[in-house]
Amino acid sequence: MGYNEMAPFKNLFNDFYARDISKKIRSTMTAKARVGIYHSTVPPFGYRKSPEDSRKLIPDAETAPIVDLKLWERVQEVNGKRRRMCKSTRKPGIFSGIAYCPDCGRRISFFTEKTSKNSDKKTYFGSCLRYKANGPDGCTPHRTTSRNRTCTILF
Repeated sequence: MGYNEMAPFKNLFNDFYARDISKKIRSTMTAKARVGIYHSTVPPFGYRKSPEDSRKLIPDAETAPIVDLKLWERVQEVNGKRRRMCKSTRKPGIFSGIAYCPDCGRRISFFTEKTSKNSDKKTYFGSCLRYKANGPDGCTPHRTTSRNRTCTILF
């Protein structure tokens, strides 16, 4: 028997071996992560390796107080009230920061869509962000046009 006759069998065994080793390595890494063993050589910013056990991470005291708690809370407050820019006009939308879903309380995001395939006319629609992220499991669509929203708010 020559090499060409045995090649398919060797390739088959090599494929099984590679798949088996991959599963073993993946399960070992997952088991180590569940126990809390860090397996990389360089710890992420803000942490350092423990002097007692190099596989454990502890917070780094030098980098911890970069941002004090008061400043952090102020920034989070400002970010919560941030108005997003409309991509097409690069200006905040008329409902930015004030339109919220009546069911879940998340923001309503407005976007444009063509009214038909052959038309260039665009209509602005609003939809709940939780619905956009999670689908029907998150919330109901609440899809509304900006014209309807303007009339509702004005009257």
